[in-house]
Amino acid sequence: MNNPLQYFEYLLDSDQSESKKQNWINSITNYYDHYITQVDKEKGIVTAVLPLYYSTLDNGKPIKDTETVVSTFYESLENEINSQLNNSKKEISDEIIRIVANGIDPTQYLQLLKLRLSKLQKKSSNYYKNYPFVADKIKTLEFFILENLPNPSITLNNQNPSPSIQTTAPLITNYSSLSFKWDLVNPSDTEQQLTKLYNLLMEAPPLINATKEDFINGFSQREIIRGINWMIIAKNKKCSKTSLIYFLQQLIERSDLMEEPNDFNKKIEYVFRDHNGNPLNNIKQSKSMASANPTQKERLDTIIDTFMEAN
Repeated sequence: MNNPLQYFEYLLDSDQSESKKQNWINSITNYYDHYITQVDKEKGIVTAVLPLYYSTLDNGKPIKDTETVVSTFYESLENEINSQLNNSKKEISDEIIRIVANGIDPTQYLQLLKLRLSKLQKKSSNYYKNYPFVADKIKTLEFFILENLPNPSITLNNQNPSPSIQTTAPLITNYSSLSFKWDLVNPSDTEQQLTKLYNLLMEAPPLINATKEDFINGFSQREIIRGINWMIIAKNKKCSKTSLIYFLQQLIERSDLMEEPNDFNKKIEYVFRDHNGNPLNNIKQSKSMASANPTQKERLDTIIDTFMEAN
């Protein structure tokens, strides 16, 4: 049996925030290398100025511009915690299925997890005061346990003396507030609509790399497994976050994607990855630099037009 709390128990064995912050700073400075302009080791903030080249010519030479990228350890750790939270939920759900499949009441297993989480909750407040999301995610995991605690009714069948377990609470929930919401009057049509949109984005050359299940889950407030890789590349050879932001905003304005401005950036970071499968960050900065003519705008407009015509 896997330990679904292994990551959090290791994280909360001691205060590791400083060592994790320094490791993150070393990693991010190596990544941006000589483009770095400022490093705040105390706060865990790294600023880099990246070159951008545009096709517009000035005396026969492409115009050079720059993009300022601000990376923070706070956001990086929060993304890591969110990812590990979803891994824990999946492992717990898988174990519940295994236990119930053997005709056993999972209550004892879940109560044991709840007891261990209570101890972790106290440690999180002591060790990670500057990172309140750690305690919040532990609390989220506790709620997840409570949601899955069955209210068993044991009945005996005369033809089969072994007890059968019935529960009034759902055994599994894959709800995630971090995913987007497709806001339809009739929610039963959501999967059908998202399947159409998925197929359009997957037409060669594909603009995304994802399973249909992850794509649908990412837009219907469900947990995702690997996320959606955004395959559009900007002229700086990096993932075009501005085209992704443009696409999502068009879906909000023209289709049924629910507008959630307070959580928009976090939802992008949870649902989407870059073309190599790496987490996206600095969405706030990219959003502030959003372009009305992002990379592959015409194709994105065509996809949305086709999608709208089909509905």
